[in-house]
Amino acid sequence: MNNHATYMNGSDLHVVGEVVNRTGSSIDSLRVTADVFNQGQLVDTEWTSFWNSVAAEGKVCFKVNFWPAPANWNSYNLTRSYQAGGTAALGLNVFNNNGAATQSGDYEIVGQVRNDGTQRAESVEVISTLYDANGTVVDCEESYIYTTDLNPGETSSFKVTFSQRASYENVAGYHLHIQGRPTAVPSATPAGVDILNNHATYMDGSDLHVVGEVVNRTGSSIDSLRVTADVFNQGQLVDTEWTSFWNSVAAEGKVCFKVNFWPAPANWNSYNLTRSYQAGGTAALGLNVFNNNGAATQSGDYEIVGQVRNDGTQRAESVEVISTLYDANGTVVDCEESYIYTTDLNPGETSSFKVTFSQRASYENVAGYHLYIQGRPTAVPLTASTPPD
Repeated sequence: MNNHATYMNGSDLHVVGEVVNRTGSSIDSLRVTADVFNQGQLVDTEWTSFWNSVAAEGKVCFKVNFWPAPANWNSYNLTRSYQAGGTAALGLNVFNNNGAATQSGDYEIVGQVRNDGTQRAESVEVISTLYDANGTVVDCEESYIYTTDLNPGETSSFKVTFSQRASYENVAGYHLHIQGRPTAVPSATPAGVDILNNHATYMDGSDLHVVGEVVNRTGSSIDSLRVTADVFNQGQLVDTEWTSFWNSVAAEGKVCFKVNFWPAPANWNSYNLTRSYQAGGTAALGLNVFNNNGAATQSGDYEIVGQVRNDGTQRAESVEVISTLYDANGTVVDCEESYIYTTDLNPGETSSFKVTFSQRASYENVAGYHLYIQGRPTAVPLTASTPPD
């Protein structure tokens, strides 16, 4: 298409534009190459590619980056190559989306994607084009949806951030292309990972924090747990963020979460929470907390100190203490996590910890707390022999 353009970001050159697939079927291995010239002499060349197939009539933007820009260039030429075939996920539809400039001068698009097809879609990407009033491409970015994959009927949020241009004041519109790889629908993920109804929000200056708890009632460990918070204004999605847990969560494990919006979106009045996870994973067993207590500090923070002992048979690495504060009604007041001081524990070993809560203006309403200890199990290392005197 003839709406391509260039822009500079410091010493770097970016060539942006769009490609449309009018072959009547999906294409694969799409690549766009930019050749840069000085008075007809080639001085540099770079390319970008698309790993997912592009469906028939799909229109995708591209950005070819030169880090740094070649010296004294004055023209460029674009070519594309592709292979016939490939299979694009069908039925991926975007809705509840909007875009706006941010206070920091970036441009953000938020929205939701629903899989209305009959196959599972994996590695789902949102490829986003910004246009000026003449339809010329201003910038191009892509982002995965928050859950990455979607089974039929599932929905996930996304956020695409544009930040490389000095200004996005000339943006007049945008286009979204959703793509992913189709696969067979897997067996059902075990139910029983629930967001409890004691979640809440609080403000810290201009920032919004959404806090709550998730409990794993599947009967076995789960992995890749992620909680997404979608924030709305009169039903219109205005922002979305997520948090995740890198360690597995054991059966019956209850963990708190905090999703942060820096800053809070303007004029929000409601939010919705969703979670995603994968069956499996292995959580360290036998990690027990003792000798713990919590109290408000003179500075107005809240601190919990204690000790963790490994009463299991395996070494536990990256041991974390995930700490929930509650008010008298059982509503979550805040959530923080901290590694134990030694980070790792062999069987029988003990380590101390301290968790500090400081983002709220006051912790006077704290009536209790809950501690969840998690870590990764590994084999007990061999003990080094002591050298002879």
